[in-house]
Amino acid sequence: MSLRVMATADVHLGMKFASYRSVQTELIDARFEALHEVVQAANERACNLLVVAGDLFHRVGVASAVILRAAEILREFNGDAVAVLPGNHDYVSSDGDRLWHAFRETIGDHTLLLDSAVPYDLRLFDINAILLAAPCDSVHGHDHRLGWMEGYAPPEEGLAVIGVAHGSIDGLTLDAEGRYFPMSRRLLASLPPALWIIGHTHRQHDLPQARLVVPGTPEPDGFDFPHAGQAAFIQIDGDEYSVEPVVTGRNRFADISVDLDRGEEMTAQLARVVPADALVRLTLSGALDGASLQDLHAALDDLQSRLPYLRADETNLRRLVTQADVDADYATGSYAHRLVSALLKDDDAEAAAAAVELLSAAQFNGSDA
Repeated sequence: MSLRVMATADVHLGMKFASYRSVQTELIDARFEALHEVVQAANERACNLLVVAGDLFHRVGVASAVILRAAEILREFNGDAVAVLPGNHDYVSSDGDRLWHAFRETIGDHTLLLDSAVPYDLRLFDINAILLAAPCDSVHGHDHRLGWMEGYAPPEEGLAVIGVAHGSIDGLTLDAEGRYFPMSRRLLASLPPALWIIGHTHRQHDLPQARLVVPGTPEPDGFDFPHAGQAAFIQIDGDEYSVEPVVTGRNRFADISVDLDRGEEMTAQLARVVPADALVRLTLSGALDGASLQDLHAALDDLQSRLPYLRADETNLRRLVTQADVDADYATGSYAHRLVSALLKDDDAEAAAAAVELLSAAQFNGSDA
């Protein structure tokens, strides 16, 4: 028996990206485009089954247009069946009834909603496999939803038994308080599925020893995720399987810290660390003189014009005072001029910078200092 599966999770359709106003529309659309890429990749590999292991939607209250657009994309899959598991963002409950009712109304005949903790027999779709589902029924859960699987036996030999769940996994997911349906790898290994597809952890993992595949998110959603968006192509041949990562995301988020050197041209320094075409959060540090600061701001303006998004934090950037600055800012022979000049003569740049800050504050507050 050979079975080809494309697995994805954590698509989070309907995210608003309110903090990224300049590229908000592009980021919202990118999540739909990533789902389209997943479907196209599945079609190119002649997959029998497409699995979404939770959080297809970002919340249970997404707009009807989001549901309709998602269903239209999933209907493009040319294989035998699409299986969609509710995750902790699009959980099954009275709150989620509107979402999943609307989804059922718009999906095609080959899409199966895994909204109950039961086995789903895919032989109805001409696939020799059983899916054991563990859907989420709330945003948070201190216990997994796998207990019902203990002792399960497939109705006949030769069927691939695949577990589909959503939640944190020990050693892979940050969940110190155990709030996201925590599962241990030891528990997963003890249960009947010969292969697990589990969502919630956004970074892709393939753990052959645990027979566990975490497909990851197909499109990055913020600066806490610096990796490319991916799906997982799984080929099952009897008792063996293989996993191929499939890049599906369009955007990359880069959170970069750089300690600037005033002795080098700023554009060159930033070019070494800032990737092209990424959304960038830049934390700057170092000590720069006036000319270097002007050079830096020109370089940042150039980056701003070329990157889809740039946010630069200059909080840790210090102004380096030079004698030329002192001569330009203070009258020759004044107390301020003599004080800062003396500190510079003693090679105490930090004290000179601190003195300039104090003098500026005193002037701002109306002092004659």
